[in-house]
Amino acid sequence: MSTVYRICAISLGEPPVKFDFLARVSNDDKKNDETKDGKKAENDKPKTGKDERKQIREYGITPVEFYKKYVPVDVNDLATLCNVPMKDRPFNKRYRIRYTANVAEAGDMEFINVPLDVFKKAAVDQISAGHPIWFACDCTQFSLRSAGYFDCDSVRVDQLFGTDFGFDKAHGLEYGDSPSNHAMTITGVNLDENGKPNRWKVENSWGKDNGVDGYYVASDAWFDRYVTEIIIRKEYLDDATRELLATEPVELDPWQPLTKRCR
Repeated sequence: MSTVYRICAISLGEPPVKFDFLARVSNDDKKNDETKDGKKAENDKPKTGKDERKQIREYGITPVEFYKKYVPVDVNDLATLCNVPMKDRPFNKRYRIRYTANVAEAGDMEFINVPLDVFKKAAVDQISAGHPIWFACDCTQFSLRSAGYFDCDSVRVDQLFGTDFGFDKAHGLEYGDSPSNHAMTITGVNLDENGKPNRWKVENSWGKDNGVDGYYVASDAWFDRYVTEIIIRKEYLDDATRELLATEPVELDPWQPLTKRCR
């Protein structure tokens, strides 16, 4: 490891112990563009020729100090749920993947494998409460990048080739056909008259020229088939799933098929 560190330090420079930070804070996401009378708010109008947005300035701050000051999230309040319906890896079990620790003191990656209904309910509950969701998926399947769609009917390969492709979610992971290869954020969900999700709003990181200002729509069928991992606040877990967090995890090697659900 010392050799790897030396190579990286020569190539990229040694990681700084402290750093300086400057950023401007925009209120665009917090304010209404118009007042009740339909006119622009007076304080939205430029008053001078300079940028009047609030500034954040830090000098000689450490990464840990920055995290504690500016990240209002306790990672211990979060849990990773997966939906991987493989017969040899039963649901309602806690799993840990060996040799995957990539953050000091964080430990190896862990997750709870849950049935699809539990998986989706947690997602709907968290979104409905106003909290976005980090998720991992196979973004290459049935994806129309420029249009901004993730939908299993977007490309009718069955009609085009005159054959069915019968791989289900479990087979797709087991044989490497549809591993998790990308992470995005769910920011919204549309519910039908029965309160069931039928499409999801997804924020991607591929620029505003894709989708609508970088946002995509994912059908519920696509979510079921290709979304494998979500990070959920523990308060939105059901009691049975929350209790699994205290159980002894099943250890997995990183080359085993179930680990392909990770991003």
